[in-house]
Amino acid sequence: MKKVKNLVTISLVGVAVFCCSLVLSTPSESRPEETQESTESSEICLLVAGGDNRQQLDDVEVSAVSSIGNERLGFTGVDGSICLEKELLRERKVHAILFCKNGYFCGAYRLDRLLGGRDFLDFNEQFIVLAPFMLG
Repeated sequence: MKKVKNLVTISLVGVAVFCCSLVLSTPSESRPEETQESTESSEICLLVAGGDNRQQLDDVEVSAVSSIGNERLGFTGVDGSICLEKELLRERKVHAILFCKNGYFCGAYRLDRLLGGRDFLDFNEQFIVLAPFMLG
């Protein structure tokens, strides 16, 4: 009886391992794949917060730096965010996006650097925290 129990246990473990290996080795073509359109947005939304209390900052000036010069893109709204068209950033070959607000150090995102092996514009949103400064 004990031999039968062990045989059944070993068989079940073998079947479980076999099933897991099938799931892990299934080529991605046979899995339902997400279309790039469903995950890729035409905009990137940038959220800006203050480092003193991590509260969203409104009225932050957002500018682009490219090889043809600097350009003001706009200001963050009351929710601390601004959404930018990715195509516009690509067309203008923007190298960096600057975030500046009175009372805070300016912050920047470099678009020519990879984030975890991915292009900056592969993401649909980014978050930046500006550090406050005190004059004393």
